[in-house]
Amino acid sequence: MQLRFVKSESTFTYFEATRGYLEKHGKPLALYSDKASVFRINNKNATGGDGYTQFGRAMHELNIQTICANTSSAKGRVERAHLTLQDRLVKEFRLRGISSVEAANNYADEFMSDYNRRFAKASRHDFDVHRPLENDDDLGAFFTWREPRRVSKSLTVQYDKVLYMIDIRRGRHCTFLKHVHLVFVARYRRRVFDQDAIEKLRSYFASSCGGAPISIIRQYIEQQQTPG
Repeated sequence: MQLRFVKSESTFTYFEATRGYLEKHGKPLALYSDKASVFRINNKNATGGDGYTQFGRAMHELNIQTICANTSSAKGRVERAHLTLQDRLVKEFRLRGISSVEAANNYADEFMSDYNRRFAKASRHDFDVHRPLENDDDLGAFFTWREPRRVSKSLTVQYDKVLYMIDIRRGRHCTFLKHVHLVFVARYRRRVFDQDAIEKLRSYFASSCGGAPISIIRQYIEQQQTPG
């Protein structure tokens, strides 16, 4: 069991809960879920994308199979557990004087241990198929919202109706605050641009812009975005 109390159900809250489970138990072979839009593409007429939701893509990169419940009995098993938790937890919170999300999450580990001890069923085999996290399993990179964009010849990227310019000066990065922190990472063929690639971009940028400094190019872009 893995519990986490949040203000709303979203991809990011599922990222947080799943990450907590993986750090504690390792990677399971498969994850069984319902057919919520977090776990699968429900639009039958979708024409773009790779067929994965953001959550499904993260599971694919971690080599964890996602299985959506296709039978009413499987769905009912999950709902019965929800009813038990919603009834039992409310009473526990009232007895312990818990009335905030933070306090509920602090109590979650204790409740899960007690719940598993009392109600867990012994498996048919005692072999644990959970796999330990590898050194290159970067959970921080996997559990992110990704939006692919094409970099223009002028080294600009457009996202959410805003034009961003890639600053290729050494050691620079940009973080944008929206509903969450958005970190733009430049990748090509699943590899982050290294120093050699940056130097090649620098030379290409200098030749294509006639050697103009980045500050002048940025000023030009800002002027293009400003209504006349």
